[in-house]
Amino acid sequence: DEEAVLAAAETSRALITVEEHSIYGGLGSTCASLLMEHGLHNLFKRVGIPDEYTFTGSQAEIFAHYDITPEGLAESAMQLLG
Repeated sequence: DEEAVLAAAETSRALITVEEHSIYGGLGSTCASLLMEHGLHNLFKRVGIPDEYTFTGSQAEIFAHYDITPEGLAESAMQLLG
């Protein structure tokens, strides 16, 4: 919902989107476009599968490899916030 994303951006220093698939063309890209269209320049990070030959394994193994875990997301947030 656009209004929810904009409200979050107006009350937050940073936003992180998390996807179980490619970071290109998904939720993160849509949110980034929305923020730019509204002149909001929050710190922003897309977490998901990069554009590369992907690691194979169980869902848990894939998420761990790409840091799509609670610990990985916490580390991404800490790095983003500096």
